[in-house]
Amino acid sequence: MDLLEERTRMPIRATYRAVGSGTGQAEFVGDANNAHTAYNHFGSGDVPMTADNYKSLGDNGRTMLHVPFALGAVSFFHSIPGLDMAHRRLNLTACLLSKVMQREITTWDDPEILVENPNMLEFSPDVAGKDIKVVHRALGSSSTSGATHYLHDACPTDWKLGYGKTVAWPAGTVSAQGSGGVASYLSSNEYAISYVDSGFGHSANLKEIQLQNKAGVFLNSLEANISSIAAEALKENILPSTPDADWSAVNLYNLDGADTWPITSFSYFYIDRDVTSLGESGALLKAFLEFVMSEAGQGMLSEFGFSPLPADLLAYNEETLGNVLTVDPAAAQWLLETKAKTQKYLGAGSYVLSEKRRSYGEYQRTVFASQLASLEFTMDGMMKDHAQLVAHNESLAALEKELEARKQEDGEMATSLAVLREQVLKHTHSKLEGGAELNEVRDVAIAGICLTFLVVFPLAVFNLVSIRRIKALNGLVLERNVGMTKLEGAGQV
Repeated sequence: MDLLEERTRMPIRATYRAVGSGTGQAEFVGDANNAHTAYNHFGSGDVPMTADNYKSLGDNGRTMLHVPFALGAVSFFHSIPGLDMAHRRLNLTACLLSKVMQREITTWDDPEILVENPNMLEFSPDVAGKDIKVVHRALGSSSTSGATHYLHDACPTDWKLGYGKTVAWPAGTVSAQGSGGVASYLSSNEYAISYVDSGFGHSANLKEIQLQNKAGVFLNSLEANISSIAAEALKENILPSTPDADWSAVNLYNLDGADTWPITSFSYFYIDRDVTSLGESGALLKAFLEFVMSEAGQGMLSEFGFSPLPADLLAYNEETLGNVLTVDPAAAQWLLETKAKTQKYLGAGSYVLSEKRRSYGEYQRTVFASQLASLEFTMDGMMKDHAQLVAHNESLAALEKELEARKQEDGEMATSLAVLREQVLKHTHSKLEGGAELNEVRDVAIAGICLTFLVVFPLAVFNLVSIRRIKALNGLVLERNVGMTKLEGAGQV
């Protein structure tokens, strides 16, 4: 919201209060204390207005518009040591999740879980017998609505708790306040599981569970094509034909598609169809909504873990804001100046939201974001170097162990050769004393020398090669250590 204040000459004030979808809807609908008018100029949430709230608006002479502006994903995350999102993944079907979240499956090594994750005990040996700590949101939330709605749709035979912003969770589960509380619990408690907005979970470095979508594919939200859900919804006529209709039945959960994410939802603006009474504020609200739908506004969504809308849905919203929303005709209309196109003279006006107008604070945020991206790139390189270093160290340790075994064999072979030498000498002396021919004695000696050479030479070659490999690995390890030191210094700067 502060971008609005920074990008206009006209002094304006724009704020947003994050209270969750349930409270957001309630305050938009209003109550008897304020004659059932909105407490704010608009509301926002990750679920459509409930049928009861929509009816309440109509009963009090108001018509609302749904304006979807982003696509978000809800994901399940875990805190099992030894598992990750690369090669040691945790796969769970909707039916398995249903049993876990309802405390019907209570340990991570349950046979049903191991069927989908046969290598779990290898990757995380200590998981055997560990209790599953189920965490859920304390108050009503859109993430609870999304998670429970998905389980209800994808596995109705096993999910028994219904769906909505709140459900009656069973005894033995943990209640956490807000997304931050969920992330904090998973970060500080091993063997836990919960759900949270995908972008928030990844920003908190939580480990995401691979869910099975309707096509039977196991994937995480980073691998899924989130934006494809909106196109699928339009194709299946899931969205109402008009923005002022009842959208309470809109459901994007568990739709078709090989790369679709099964727990996806729109983020909505809730606005009155007629904002004439807001005067200049109503015109500014329209300008703000148009900015969010612009290329610049949609381009900012990925920073917060959301996905942009497809072109068809943006066109739908353009029609809503241009021809359905009513603003005060006497209010000044705002102009949007993009970074790509300078509006000479007009862009310098008072009622302009200009991407070319920046405060020093916004500039500094851009600089910090660039520096952070550079550090993250450096850290990624450090982690890859670290992984290679660990692999080289493991190879070195294995080679040193093998060399020790060879040294022991060398000692045993030396003892055997000494015995053999004594036997050859004794045999030679006995031959000489017995009057054997010199040629016969020479043949015995040569045979002993050849036998010794055939045994000793391969061992000598192996030891020489092993020593060279150890020296090479040591040099590589030293080089990696020096490189890691330099990178760590760069990271600290």
